[in-house]
Amino acid sequence: MPTYKFQIYKWKRHKVYKTKYIQSEGEHARRKRDVPIARSGHRMVFHDGRLYAFGGYNPILPEREQLFREMWEYNIATRRWKQIEMQGSVPQNLASHTACIVDDNESGTSRTAKMLVYGGTGTPFGINMSRGAFLCDLHGDFRWSRL
Repeated sequence: MPTYKFQIYKWKRHKVYKTKYIQSEGEHARRKRDVPIARSGHRMVFHDGRLYAFGGYNPILPEREQLFREMWEYNIATRRWKQIEMQGSVPQNLASHTACIVDDNESGTSRTAKMLVYGGTGTPFGINMSRGAFLCDLHGDFRWSRL
């Protein structure tokens, strides 16, 4: 019987380089940021040295802009955020969903990972809910497809 070794998690604080926030009106202004706006209800997954943050909610913003239909990538090595342009059937219920990485290792490469997202809610919360499951290709064109 094999012996298993467990390692204690080592937490490391990463300093994110801040850039000036471009202030103007509406969603167009949010797309010009270099770092994501504070949010809750989003989900993050880790793959291949990068964190991917999808969705979320911020009640301080105007009502039609409170849900974030966006994905951000944080590169651990460079300590930089980058907003990802998504394509395809992007989920509409953007808060309180669940997410994980699905990796197809049959190809023998780590460049085949997809983010699986299930469920979630939109506004009004608790009334507009989803049972949908979606996949997003993390190493291609970030295309979403509904399962």
